[in-house]
Amino acid sequence: MNSTKKTKILFLVQLPPPVHGVSMMNEITLSSVEIVKMFDTKVVSLNYTKEIKRIGKFSFKKVLSFLRIYKNIFRALIKFKPNMVYFTLTPTGNSFYRDVLIVMLLKLSKTKIVYHLHGKGIYKKTKNSKITKTIYKLVFKNTYVIHLSEILKKDIVLVNNKVKSFVIPNGINKLKHLNKKKSNGNTKKLLFLSNLAENKGVIMFLLACKHLKDSNISFAANVVGRETTLISEQDIKDKIIELNLDKEVTYLGPKYDDEKEEVLENSKIFVFPTYNDCFPLVLLEALKHGLPVISTNEGAISEIIDDGKNGYVVERKNQEQLNNKLKELLLDEKKIQEFSKNSREKFNKYYTTEAYEQNMLSVLKSIANG
Repeated sequence: MNSTKKTKILFLVQLPPPVHGVSMMNEITLSSVEIVKMFDTKVVSLNYTKEIKRIGKFSFKKVLSFLRIYKNIFRALIKFKPNMVYFTLTPTGNSFYRDVLIVMLLKLSKTKIVYHLHGKGIYKKTKNSKITKTIYKLVFKNTYVIHLSEILKKDIVLVNNKVKSFVIPNGINKLKHLNKKKSNGNTKKLLFLSNLAENKGVIMFLLACKHLKDSNISFAANVVGRETTLISEQDIKDKIIELNLDKEVTYLGPKYDDEKEEVLENSKIFVFPTYNDCFPLVLLEALKHGLPVISTNEGAISEIIDDGKNGYVVERKNQEQLNNKLKELLLDEKKIQEFSKNSREKFNKYYTTEAYEQNMLSVLKSIANG
């Protein structure tokens, strides 16, 4: 790289609002002092809606937003003349085909294209369709790809196993200060934290709590998260009553910033039986607070959670396995303490914003010099 002339990078990314994992990571990337210092950057925001509940839903307003964004990208390619384009490509669904139109424009510009994949599902989409596979092959031809984990590399193996790929795990801010956990007496507090969607495992969590109660095991639990179009606040409250858990389980609603940190800090075990995730940031938040985690073998979770070291990884949608592992951990205070220590150590080693920024800087420099 010429020391007197910075490499120009055009970032095509989603930014808050709405707040979700991808937009949060993009904000961290663009606020990195080192990246801004090293490269000449320009950003085109790919925000088609400001409401998280509107993501993935068609509207004519989104079509107009796309046309405006497409025009902004075209102008940036002509006037800014980037050496590299960093694009958070949507890997599947209707949004992928929308993004293909952007890719066609980028390929005409002959610039280096870097995809940062924050989702998965390409392997499943391409294994039984030659037409779909051909489209993906054209999209990924002569590009660079950033994955969230080694496990997720296999998602594009049918598309292009020769693509130049890199791995950058997500990272979040460290705790500003460590608070001493409040004592809950002999009652161990469990936590589920996510938007209220069945595929995030909230119902499985409640059923696991029911199993604990039926086994005469003392516990308390909090459910934290925003309602969705599929599960409302009232739905979750009704389910808690239906399972006769109103004395053990409390729905706290959505929590943000310091309030969310406080809930995490005052919990004992984090339970997240998701069956639709890639690299959930909420698990990093749990590790940051030194929580043992019970989650599933979904996406990159088995890289975040070392089974038997800082938590347990159970099979997707396996209620019996979830029940047994939660019960086993809850009854073993020594193991809780061991897992807690390991969780915090793993977070500090791999999943801080500092680690993420250094990894990103290294990858961008490698591509720029390649």
